[in-house]
Amino acid sequence: MSKIEFLAHLDEIMEQEPGTLKSGEALKDLPKWDSMTVVQFIAFADEEFNLALPSSKLLSCKTVDDLAELLNPHVTG
Repeated sequence: MSKIEFLAHLDEIMEQEPGTLKSGEALKDLPKWDSMTVVQFIAFADEEFNLALPSSKLLSCKTVDDLAELLNPHVTG
């Protein structure tokens, strides 16, 4: 999956218009990044890539790019 496709999926999870998120954005600055979104992101990683994300790694993410890195090598670019 490309980084652009990843961002589109993240927009969908956050119920935003496609193209809203940009690389490098800080999660703390995203009004729709909340506990429900975190749960949906975990479900996305499990369903799409069969990955069980450790909560400690997810909690250490500060940016959208950090989230993409958690899904490495499945998200490229």
